[in-house]
Order: sequence, then C-alpha cells, then structure tokens
Amino acid sequence: MGPADGYFVPMAAKLPNMVRGDTYPVSIDLSAYGISIVGHKFSLTLKDDLIDADADAALLHSETVPAGAEGDAGLHLLQVEASETTVLEPGEYHYDLQWIRPGSPDQVLTLIFSGEQVDGSDIPKIAVLADIRRETT
Repeated sequence: MGPADGYFVPMAAKLPNMVRGDTYPVSIDLSAYGISIVGHKFSLTLKDDLIDADADAALLHSETVPAGAEGDAGLHLLQVEASETTVLEPGEYHYDLQWIRPGSPDQVLTLIFSGEQVDGSDIPKIAVLADIRRETT
C-alpha cells in the first residue's frame, strides 16, 4: 500500500532544530513507493501558534520538484536558504511539512508535524537557535 492508496507513514519522528542564519536542508525520500515526484510541491511551515494563518507564518517555504533523475526516483532535497532563516526569532515553533501532489484537485498530505499525533504521542516543536555571528556591514 502506498500514498496513492491514501496511506502514508511519516518520513521521520521529528525535524532537527535549526540555527538562525544557516541553510536548512530537509531530505525527502519517497523512493520506497516507486513513484516520480517531479512537478510535486513540498512546503515547510513554521508558526508561533497553530491557529495562525499561513500568511502570518514565521516561515513558509515551498518548492516544486524539478525534472531530473532524483525526482524520478522519489527523492528531493528541500532547501530553506540562509536568507530565510536569518529573519527568524530564536524560539520554538509549531511546524509541518506537506506534500502537494498535483491533480484536480491537488492532494495534500502532511508528512510530519509537531504536536499530538494520531497515536497519542507528541512530537515537540522545532527550535530555532540563535546564531553567534551577526554581520554588521
């Protein structure tokens, strides 16, 4: 059974913390399903509060998987640029990582999120750690 059947196992238990001002790569591996993810979109959202609108998110980073061998194999490296993390205030944030599969309508699948899970367990928030070096020029 795979994601086309409506069943999906999360990629990881928790995303690692990030350091403000650093590039933040997230490795997406859906190769076990034997599908191409070329043209699919992935979005990482960080919010202060779960009820915040997406427009008010501390970070909303989305990428569409480009054509190529990696995407054909179900692999993608979502990369949040340093310029995006440098504006984040240090602290803890709710987050989710979504997979948007093109269609009519698009199919949205949440791969991982912070908070209470279906099985009753809890995934902690992601921490944005303060960076040491701050450019002054």
